[in-house]
Amino acid sequence: GALVAIATALLGAAPANADHSGDSAIPERAAERAVGPSAETRADGLISFRADGQRYTTHGPDVAASLDRGQGRIDARAPERTPKCGGNGSRRIVALYAYPAAGSNRLGQVEDDLRKMVHQGNHVVNRDSIRSGGVPADFVYYCNSGEVKIEAIEVPSASDGSDGLSFQRVIAAAAAAGYDFDREDYGIFVDGPDPVLGACGFGTSRSDDSAGSDNRNNNPDGDAAGYAAFYNAGGCWNPQLVLHELLHAQGAVQNSAPFATGNGHCYDAGAPEFRDVMCQNDGGSSYQSGFEDGCEGEVTGIDCHFDNYFDAAPESGEWLETHWNTGGPNNSFIVRSPGTDGTAPETSITSGPADGAVVTTKPVEFGFSSSEGGSTYECALGGGSFGSCNLPAGQRFNNPAEGARILLEVRATDPAGNTDDLPARTTFSYEAPPPETFIDEAPVDGSTITDTTPTLEFHSDIADAYFLCIFDGGPEFFCKPKSQSAGDSYFGPGEHRIQIKAVKGAKEDPTPEVRRFTVVEPQGEPSDPAPPPSITPPDTGRPEGGLGRRPPHDTDRRQVVLHLSDEG
Repeated sequence: GALVAIATALLGAAPANADHSGDSAIPERAAERAVGPSAETRADGLISFRADGQRYTTHGPDVAASLDRGQGRIDARAPERTPKCGGNGSRRIVALYAYPAAGSNRLGQVEDDLRKMVHQGNHVVNRDSIRSGGVPADFVYYCNSGEVKIEAIEVPSASDGSDGLSFQRVIAAAAAAGYDFDREDYGIFVDGPDPVLGACGFGTSRSDDSAGSDNRNNNPDGDAAGYAAFYNAGGCWNPQLVLHELLHAQGAVQNSAPFATGNGHCYDAGAPEFRDVMCQNDGGSSYQSGFEDGCEGEVTGIDCHFDNYFDAAPESGEWLETHWNTGGPNNSFIVRSPGTDGTAPETSITSGPADGAVVTTKPVEFGFSSSEGGSTYECALGGGSFGSCNLPAGQRFNNPAEGARILLEVRATDPAGNTDDLPARTTFSYEAPPPETFIDEAPVDGSTITDTTPTLEFHSDIADAYFLCIFDGGPEFFCKPKSQSAGDSYFGPGEHRIQIKAVKGAKEDPTPEVRRFTVVEPQGEPSDPAPPPSITPPDTGRPEGGLGRRPPHDTDRRQVVLHLSDEG
């Protein structure tokens, strides 16, 4: 049988903030049990076991420090890119969903999420192939109607129930279902935990650093199929894990490569950022600390320095020019598409409030542009998922929440399907303006009138505002229709001043409406002694959270008519 080396198993049982930078040893028997009941540790430290009639070996589970740091993960909102489809007989990846016999088949519930992880990992492959060599590239998958097909398999229970969903038993179940073709790799979403260590995943990898297309990681005819398992435990199902294990199955990282740990990973883009999907402290014999350069920018990527396992165009004299290169043309599970448009557009926010602005008018509207014509746009609010923007090239906020800091992110996708990996972003907050007061009917400012009971009509631009009035320097009171007011009001002969102010919550009109007028007696009519103006505020209680004044009960009235009369 073929000799296969299982390169990694990422632990998911550790606390989210655990620091495993110094961990390297896992008890020997625990590592063996994590692989399966037939596993045995060899003299060279490798663990050997059989499944599907093949001989496999493994370095044992590795500590997943990279999965313990959220900033190193591929963003769950990362762009997606549909892989290429491979026909029967071609070298391709087949996506499987494995569930325990004692459980239930949930593929219908999770299929869209699993396919999204595949798409997001493929986006990173294409982006970093372009970054390293200017060549668009994609994983090759088994498809149905142009989309990745995911098949379900059941994992039988052991007679004694001891190994559950061990990697050995998952491989055996896949092979028993016919998924053991030597030209295929199988990416298996296992719906349950690793039974011993809570590992996140395993990936097979051959110890072969030769550069040619007959490299055993390329599954030459007559060799064994490759397998990658992604366990659903402790948040392990994520696009980074899928990419990590698939690259193991395709030969990353060879122990002879520069900056290799000696245990299937790299260390030249490790802690604290872990921006490289394959770099971590796994306790390998060649691991060195102090190499902490992450990937370019703020994204998680493949082979950050393009020097130990992936480079679409290695330069003369580089190790990957003459050794196994998962990003090179001899890896049949990734197809390169030279001459096609694989470059992502750059997105810009071209109009709207400045970043961090406080706006007082609505709607709030932003406009976008792309470096490539014909692009479409997706928007995300507050760090949420991306979806369609509500304008063809912009986003409008008709009623933004008052006081909250709102984050808007936007990314463009060009006509070739390439999506900007670094969205443009801006923030703003909305502060509602104070209400304005408008007088509809009142004595003209500076006028002289003979009516001692003039009618006042006024309103605000805010429907549920209420009003405060001051007549002739008296106390401020809530303006209400005369029928709901207490006391009589009368403007006798002489000069008068009225002020009306709209109020909403803790905000009041900073420029109240004011009218000054003079009342005179009509000519030819006898003069009666004029009583002094009498204004009795209906209530001076302190409203909860307001200005120390209680609004009237009819605050839903948009227009208030106040008729002042000397009649009871």
